[in-house]
Amino acid sequence: MRFAPPGGVKIGMKIGMLLGTAILASGCVPASLPGQAGVPLGVANRPQSAGPPQPLQVSATEAPNFSTAYVGLVEVTFENPTPVWKEVVRVAVDFGSPARNKSVTIATADQIDAWQRAIKLRAPMYASPPSTAVERWGLGALVDTLGTRVDAPPRDTPATATAAGPPPPAYPDQHLLTTPFRVPPGLFTKRWILLSTPDDPPGRCIDSMILTYETGDHEIGRVSLPFKVSPTDWQPRACSQLMPPTPNGNQ
Repeated sequence: MRFAPPGGVKIGMKIGMLLGTAILASGCVPASLPGQAGVPLGVANRPQSAGPPQPLQVSATEAPNFSTAYVGLVEVTFENPTPVWKEVVRVAVDFGSPARNKSVTIATADQIDAWQRAIKLRAPMYASPPSTAVERWGLGALVDTLGTRVDAPPRDTPATATAAGPPPPAYPDQHLLTTPFRVPPGLFTKRWILLSTPDDPPGRCIDSMILTYETGDHEIGRVSLPFKVSPTDWQPRACSQLMPPTPNGNQ
C-alpha cells in the first residue's frame, strides 16, 4: 500500500530542489569534480605557449551515466580565478574538422526535453558512481537542472523569424550556448551541452571540441577542450581505442 508523503516532506523536497539548482548554477559544489582542463589555443589552433592568461579556466567531462550509443551529455565548467565578476556574452564550439563537425548534432531544447524524459525511464540506477555535478544531483530531480522546462524562447533566441532568415535553434537556460551568463569571482559556473553522433562517426571519435568565448569586457578565450577520456556507451566503436582509467585515476 502506498501513502502520499506528508505536506511538510513535499515542501522540504521543493526547498531542497531549489537549493540544489542554485548550488549547481553558482558554483557552490566542489570545484574538484573531475574534468579535463582546456588547453589555450593560439594561431592556427596550436597550443599557446606564451601570451596573456585566459579570462577563465575551462574544463569539461562527459556524464557517462547518461550516455547512449548515439548521445552524450557534456558538462563544462567555467572557473573565475579573479576577484571580479565575469560575464560570458558569446560561446561557440567547433569539433576540429569538417568531417567531425558533420558528425555532430547539437540537441535543441525540444530534443533535450524528449531525451531527458527517456533517459530517466531507461536508467533508474547508475551504472557507475556519479562523476559529474548533474549525476550527483540527479537529472530532472532538480527544478531546472538543464533548464529544459522552457515556457518561452531562451534569452538569445528570437521569438519569430526575421527577414534575414529563420531564428537560431532554441537552447535551454543552462545550455552551454545560451548567453549571457555570469561567473562569480573566485567561483565557477557549470553549463551543459547534449551531443548526438553516429555510433561510429566518419570523423572518428568525438572526444574534444574547440571552445571560443567572449566576455563582457571583450576578452577572448579559446581552448581545446577534451571531454571524453575513457570508453563509455557513447560512440562505442569509434572511441574503443580510448584507455579506461587505472584504479589510481590515471590514464
